[in-house]
Amino acid sequence: MLGAGGAIGRCLADELTRQHKTVRLLGRQAYATGFVESVKGDVGFLSDVVKSVKGSYVAYFCADQPERCYRRKERWSRIMDNVTEACIQENVLLVSLWIVLTCTGLLKG
Repeated sequence: MLGAGGAIGRCLADELTRQHKTVRLLGRQAYATGFVESVKGDVGFLSDVVKSVKGSYVAYFCADQPERCYRRKERWSRIMDNVTEACIQENVLLVSLWIVLTCTGLLKG
């Protein structure tokens, strides 16, 4: 699970562990409990993403931060490239989940 520190990632991890599925989380904060294995890293680095998805059948990309804002466009692009490339390299199914957030001044009503 990539971007596991946010609300979506925590909820999905909770649900998967309730189903007794083993979950590997990639996030800036590492921790492990029960069915959860934690990998400390950053989706901004391809090597961290590859390490976290290696050996997995499916990777969930859970983003609930306003990374798509114009101020962070380059970082968001790099993150998406890293997630996609890592899953291709490791032959892992990618499921992307995110909350649509808006940035002040980005969308005008």
